[in-house]
Amino acid sequence: MGIGWIDANGRLHFEDRYAIGFTQPVKDSTTQDWFGLEGREENSWTAIQFKRALDTKDSMDNPIEPGMNVLLFAYGLVDPNPDITYHESRRITRRLPLWKA
Repeated sequence: MGIGWIDANGRLHFEDRYAIGFTQPVKDSTTQDWFGLEGREENSWTAIQFKRALDTKDSMDNPIEPGMNVLLFAYGLVDPNPDITYHESRRITRRLPLWKA
């Protein structure tokens, strides 16, 4: 999973992490497969553009398959300092078609 935020100086931070079950996501120490491209924060809204390969070949990442994929979106109310905090009920899960074969 990718986790990103904009710090007080307007700088984008983006980390490659993984979680097994309902646990705090851990930094992926094997490979960095998620990349933050740009981000901004304005009027309490954060927008981040990122990328990753469809199949990273990393056992901690799920491949993005043709057709429907399950995506989880979650957000916290504070920037990580020094680590991320629990999002509580601020999350949503959706099945979306991301690409066609």
